[in-house]
Amino acid sequence: AAQNFFTKIADFDAEEDKYMAISVSYRGDVKAKEANATVQWLKTNKKVTFVEWCPTGFKVGLNEEPPAVLELDDVAPSKRNIVMIGNNTAISRVFSA
Repeated sequence: AAQNFFTKIADFDAEEDKYMAISVSYRGDVKAKEANATVQWLKTNKKVTFVEWCPTGFKVGLNEEPPAVLELDDVAPSKRNIVMIGNNTAISRVFSA
């Protein structure tokens, strides 16, 4: 299941803490239309909120090469995967304590 890693910050508030930018990198059998539809779904359903001065905020990367499968890896092989990197205002509290 998907996980919001900011839940490890005790006072993370999904509505108050806003993103400045999000990069999603798809690998494998993923089409641009599908990736863009996912980004639109996230925005429409308010799963992420951006600072007012950066309302678009998403960068989408597509790589048709499927993920590598390593012999001694515990991760199950798959035809596709995604990595999200986000810059969120909540991180400022980690450094101001």
